[in-house]
Amino acid sequence: MRGSRVGRLKFFWYLESNRLLSTFQHGFRKGRNTTQDLFDLQSQINEIPHSKSCLFFIFFSLQNAFPRVWKHYICSKLHEIGICSFLPNILQGFLIDRTLIIQIQRTYFYRHTIQNGVPQGEVLSALLFLMAINVITECVHFPLT
Repeated sequence: MRGSRVGRLKFFWYLESNRLLSTFQHGFRKGRNTTQDLFDLQSQINEIPHSKSCLFFIFFSLQNAFPRVWKHYICSKLHEIGICSFLPNILQGFLIDRTLIIQIQRTYFYRHTIQNGVPQGEVLSALLFLMAINVITECVHFPLT
């Protein structure tokens, strides 16, 4: 799946066309970005004195989040959204049996199987990460504006 740009695009298309990602998620998505969220937040802050209401907001730090995503959770989410053909097997191959080798000069010291996380730097990893954190938006009730 790493080399298959068409496969990634079809997967993105499937999730977007079936509205499987929250409309409140903007990072890593075509036509959306977090700058728009900042403009919206600024507008809401500017409205507070006029509306005589309160505004609460929460920021999540997602630093080092990619290595902490539980790969079995991603696989179960794929099955839950109806991706049950060969794609989960390809994605499991992308996530499972990854190893880390520590080498100093020409000597291998340690080989460690990576238990969790998505590979950083891969386009597909961003999408899998979005799927994993999508549930956060289901837990928060957003006001309709």
